[in-house]
Amino acid sequence: MFRAVYQYRNIWRRASAVSVIITNYNYERFILECLESLLNQQLKGFELHIVDDHSTDNSLEIIRNWSFQNRKKFKKISLLAMHKNSGPAIARNVGIQQSTGRYCFMLDADNILFPNCLNKLVDALDNSSAEFSYSIISKFDMVEECLCFLPWDTERLRNGNYIDTMAMVRKSWFQKIGYYSNNPCTKLGWEDYDLWIKTALNGGRGILVPQILAKYRVHPTSRSFTTQNPNAEFLRKILKEEYPAFWG
Repeated sequence: MFRAVYQYRNIWRRASAVSVIITNYNYERFILECLESLLNQQLKGFELHIVDDHSTDNSLEIIRNWSFQNRKKFKKISLLAMHKNSGPAIARNVGIQQSTGRYCFMLDADNILFPNCLNKLVDALDNSSAEFSYSIISKFDMVEECLCFLPWDTERLRNGNYIDTMAMVRKSWFQKIGYYSNNPCTKLGWEDYDLWIKTALNGGRGILVPQILAKYRVHPTSRSFTTQNPNAEFLRKILKEEYPAFWG
């Protein structure tokens, strides 16, 4: 399914419980900015697992060079290359299963984190019984507005997804509900909505950190433009057929 392109393990005096999972597909224009935002995190000693979903641009070489240059700044860093393009859900699952942290933070290669992002989300989980934590996110590039600013509410979730993939999730929760699903919705980019629905159906919940901790890049090649928005009605229909109890 994948091959390990690069892997390095460091020994930290205080190893973090966090694993950051980055999925990349043909984002050579954005990946370095995303990776550099991790170097500025207040939280130190976390793992980094980068899964390249069979990119056809120069992404893999860029990531490999960056990983080698910055290998001593993480508890562990790995670059995994998928043998074929498998979509974000499967790529994320590969990264999660390679991780050893208690918490997994999901990050797309075109987005950026503010320095206090990981620290704040870990604090939220450490001090709650929630299954995942998330923050307010600011959109940039083509659009300037905020998303993910509403607290967890199952009724609101039935009307549509309002929580982005960028969230800190307990690895034990992924294991309990079967990781990201592999269905038509997740293949077209609604793997986050699918995951939150499964979370609600299994009695889980998220906790909002009411601060802007990350930036979501809006651009013509993002999945929201290429697959999600054009297929929204079809995806809603599939989800309702997949999880009738959620809307029951």
